[in-house]
Amino acid sequence: MKSKEFSKSAFLVSRGAFISQVLMLGFTPVLSRIYAPEHFGALSVFTGVTAIFALIFTLKYELAIVLPAEHNTAFQVMKLTILISLGLSFVFFLLLLLFVNAFSLLSDNKIYIFFLPLSTFLIGLFAALQQWFLRNKNYKLISLAQIILAATTIIINIICILLKNTHYGLIIGYIIGYICACIVLLVKLNLTKLSLKFSLLYSLASRYKEFPRFMILTALLSTLSYQLIPLLIEYFYSTAEVGFFSIANRILMLPTIVIGTAIGNVFRVETSIMHNNNQDIRPLFRKVLKKQLLIGIPIFTSVAVVAPLMLTYVLGKQWYVAGIYTRYISFMAFGFFLIQPYNNIFIIKGKHEINMISQICLICLIILTVYFGKLYLSSLTVVISILSVMIFFFLSLNIFISYRVLKP
Repeated sequence: MKSKEFSKSAFLVSRGAFISQVLMLGFTPVLSRIYAPEHFGALSVFTGVTAIFALIFTLKYELAIVLPAEHNTAFQVMKLTILISLGLSFVFFLLLLLFVNAFSLLSDNKIYIFFLPLSTFLIGLFAALQQWFLRNKNYKLISLAQIILAATTIIINIICILLKNTHYGLIIGYIIGYICACIVLLVKLNLTKLSLKFSLLYSLASRYKEFPRFMILTALLSTLSYQLIPLLIEYFYSTAEVGFFSIANRILMLPTIVIGTAIGNVFRVETSIMHNNNQDIRPLFRKVLKKQLLIGIPIFTSVAVVAPLMLTYVLGKQWYVAGIYTRYISFMAFGFFLIQPYNNIFIIKGKHEINMISQICLICLIILTVYFGKLYLSSLTVVISILSVMIFFFLSLNIFISYRVLKP
């Protein structure tokens, strides 16, 4: 794939993510003045639980959609993913009916709980459809679906305000947003090919059995590695320090969410095609890494320099510490930005165990650094700085390993 074509594809995917993020961030101050903190708290818990179950309920087969050389085989893998997600979400719903009192101990409102199976299926459906259209390089449609998701969520949130139903408004908006995004993708799908051949689906499930065997645990470990640092800070230090860290992390993760994910999605599709055609992936690897460095270094350097003053001016003097944390964890954030596309190398080469071992090592690195930092260092700022640099070099090593895996 030519460099200009790759950049154009990455731009088309990132455009939707960027616009959706701008919409959500732009309306947050408005919604936060009407919806109470407990409503946002309920949404945060709901989306977190939904994300974990949705991750498990697809068995990660959606990642296999871009791999087959034949489009028909890939289409069958997509159907397999959707069917598994639907089946497990339905089983989840039945379990909720049978053990509603036990599950209600996790929440003050049972209605929230019964929204979970629907949400897990919708996220699984959206993930499968998104991978299918990524494979077909319909990046404009994916971008449109992301924008529809954010816009619909906001519109429903506002409608619920007008109807004075703020208690469920945020969660209802979240669910309807995914429904509309899925509809946008389903309209472009060839529904005449949706007949099911269970023998073929079973064969494909067996063919890609490494995904549920390795990728579920790897994905859970990856999620844990993101969430582990604030949990450790809260355990060893204080909730206030977690607040400063979370604001810093949210700011620095935006380039990864908007740009890094787009580059990663396009890279995954192109490398899968090249692998099926027995082409050398290393030239594309080097070109993409060079582009990431040219984009990332100015962004993360600028944020690191201006963060303390910027956050103090925008959020108030009490957030100066968050600005300091932003400066120091920029190394770590830059590492996550760079690593985004290259985990796919382990998938297409069938080296799932390397990816899983890498996530385990990263978690051990985080735990040991924070633990010994608490024992021997007095300043959390110093601990975060050391951790950030160590994670950056660890992720850089992962990039090097993924490049070595490509060697014939």
